[in-house]
Amino acid sequence: MNSDYVDQVKTIHIELTDNCQASCPQCPRNISGGPAVEFVGRNEIRLKDFQGWFPASWLTNLDRFYACGNYGDPLLARDCLEIFRYVRESSPTTFLGLHTNASLRDATWWKNLAKVMSSSARLTIGIDGLGGQHELYRKGTNFNRIMRNADAFINAGGIAVAACIVFKHNQDNLSEIESTLLSRGFKEVIFKTNNRFNDKEHIQVYDDEGNPTHILERTTLPDYRGTNDPKWTDTVSSDENELERWLDSKIIDPSCRTRKEIYVDSAGHVWPCCYIGEDMVEIANATKDGFSRLRSMSISRSKAMFSAMSLRDSTIMDVLGRDPWQSAGKTCENITCAIHCGKKKSS
Repeated sequence: MNSDYVDQVKTIHIELTDNCQASCPQCPRNISGGPAVEFVGRNEIRLKDFQGWFPASWLTNLDRFYACGNYGDPLLARDCLEIFRYVRESSPTTFLGLHTNASLRDATWWKNLAKVMSSSARLTIGIDGLGGQHELYRKGTNFNRIMRNADAFINAGGIAVAACIVFKHNQDNLSEIESTLLSRGFKEVIFKTNNRFNDKEHIQVYDDEGNPTHILERTTLPDYRGTNDPKWTDTVSSDENELERWLDSKIIDPSCRTRKEIYVDSAGHVWPCCYIGEDMVEIANATKDGFSRLRSMSISRSKAMFSAMSLRDSTIMDVLGRDPWQSAGKTCENITCAIHCGKKKSS
């Protein structure tokens, strides 16, 4: 076994569960806020699993550990707090990050989390407006409950920031959103662009039964409109030769290798990043129906280039006995890598 890769990993991005109580309309776990896709809600990492996968002595090597993922909210994992406490006790200097909608758990739980995340840590809460406005995107969450939980966390010494996606329905209230949250003790409010509208100006939102409820509109503010992500369109792939020319114009500077980061999904598979992890879940569980031609080609190429490394079958030492960034090289054969880490070649 080549132990070099075991020692090289400095950051773990983990998806503790693929469960979530929310139904955000542009999340890949559901269909425009309606029924969830069939393959989510099956997986959860328990404390016993995590301790078996990541010995305390190995965690001391990490610079950063954060929970986010593709399909779930970490708070739905029953052992979320215990896993973060285990990492903190194993490595007091590792930076801890937790991304959540924060619309779950009671005040005691949040106070206990604050004890774990009172230094060298950051809690990021998705807040897309004030009461009534926030829930237009964050379906299944409750603004007042989030504020109660945030207050408990912050007042107990926790460090929190808010991430706000800018839509048309909240674009005129950004100053009010920022001042309100900063006054409650949030360290920062980060306003985010949205690339998921692609070439559309709005999308129809549905309830759990598939009935239309409301329209979600793209912001008109130029700084936050985002770009048309070719991952979700057929613009580039309308012609096979055009796709190859586009790939040939890129050079990959893989963030996973630069940051020495691995992504662990809720089933225990290890990938170079969450984008490849999402590709591989869709390969295993979804059909090409509903995918653009480019998206279908993207996940097919990921399947050809990457192979699963499972912590449920092997130890972290065995999994990292080979280069975890093996296919995240400088060439742009992989469409997902080119989209997220590709840079235009200098002429």
